[in-house]
Amino acid sequence: MKYLILICFSAAFLSAQSQPACTAAKSFDSLHLFLKENYAGYSDKVNASNKKEFALFTEKHIRAIQKTKKKAYSYQVIKDWLKFFKDEHLSMSVQFDTANGKLARDIAAVEQFPMEGISTPFLEKTTSASIEGIYYTSDSSYKVAVVKNDNGFRKYAGIILSAKAPEWKPGNVKFELVPGKGSNEYDVIWYNRYHYPIFGELDFSKGNSFHTQGWYKSNYEKPGLSNSYTPLFEEEKLHNAFFRQLDDQTSYIRISSFDANFIQSIDSVIKTNTALLESLPYMIIDVRGNGGGADISYRPLKRFMYTDPVKNIGVDLLATPYNIDITLQLINSISGMPEADKKEYSDLMENARKSNKRMFNFFPDTTITSEAIPFPKKIAVIINGRCGSTTEQFLLEARQSKKVRLFGTHSMGVLDYANVREKEICNDFTVNYPTTRSRRIDIGEGIDNVGIRPDVVLDFNNPDWLITVQKEIKK
Repeated sequence: MKYLILICFSAAFLSAQSQPACTAAKSFDSLHLFLKENYAGYSDKVNASNKKEFALFTEKHIRAIQKTKKKAYSYQVIKDWLKFFKDEHLSMSVQFDTANGKLARDIAAVEQFPMEGISTPFLEKTTSASIEGIYYTSDSSYKVAVVKNDNGFRKYAGIILSAKAPEWKPGNVKFELVPGKGSNEYDVIWYNRYHYPIFGELDFSKGNSFHTQGWYKSNYEKPGLSNSYTPLFEEEKLHNAFFRQLDDQTSYIRISSFDANFIQSIDSVIKTNTALLESLPYMIIDVRGNGGGADISYRPLKRFMYTDPVKNIGVDLLATPYNIDITLQLINSISGMPEADKKEYSDLMENARKSNKRMFNFFPDTTITSEAIPFPKKIAVIINGRCGSTTEQFLLEARQSKKVRLFGTHSMGVLDYANVREKEICNDFTVNYPTTRSRRIDIGEGIDNVGIRPDVVLDFNNPDWLITVQKEIKK
């Protein structure tokens, strides 16, 4: 195979569409059984050394979910249980539907906090470091009171004082803070305008951190925000990939995503500008914030980077019937993939089915040779902590070139278990999970929760960081 697919996608056709909605406890049990059978990292994450610890951890969460009286709380318990696996590719999301009067029912059922329990004068006097206080969004769409309110699950609640959105009324609970591991760490249940929960985390150990989510305290100046992901050029607001000539020696290519839907557009940008790319001595490839996609998307970049044989350590597919079927659906759904590649991939899946092997050699170890071209002579690849999955596979290959240096901050570290698929659990929520396992793990070269470190660290808060890169690669 020429590439790996490392993306999430809709897989509703394989969900158990006829199954009735489950209780929270049943959903949890169904999730556990499904992951045990289909998650490629399960046997690594749950092993002889921690089997007892995992059993106790799971039992604790079963007891917690049995006590929950609110749907969002059961989801939070499940999300917390998934943390045991320490895999950023393993996650859950909640379905939401505004059809058939569901939104009206959700609005009617939203928790109403007694307004007389909110002491506005006290909250307005809280310090900037205090969690409690009066907060507003930068566009003044919402104004909330964050109050300490321990109900046995949450510790703080964010109460609507005023809102421009008609779906929210004064007294509605807009978000809830659930105690996390540390004394100042919290899991947060945010409710969007459709009143379905979105889950996140906040750490108040370094002062109030609501501002990271766009909430600012009354009477306090907004803190300065990092410009790490601020677009450098106007084109980035309109295009996933684009080319610029920075000076008479340097080309610049920005690629925000390697998603399979961008295969053709990325290829087009590179083909259109091949003459310049092959004539200028310096090249910058900016993949900041690129969370991954499909390996085929970065194929056109390889010829510019090549200097020596590129070694790739392969991956194994956990070849369950569901994983095979869901992958076949994905292949058939990608409009930008050449038919020959689709057939090759489909044949591989059928071989996996016939093999009856639980771990199937999905991508063999390879050594790729090519022809080196003289220009560009030096290449800078710009990375940050939001580069993950397929982008990290790109980095593993790129850094084997004598031309290439990595600039920025370390990557996300979410590649060891990959080829993410999804499964709807009990018509209730969706779990996203990896179906493949890299054999880099077996030789001590795993990168999960560590990431890929840059050769040159950049401070993206410095507005001249791109100028710094240009100067550095010309030395």
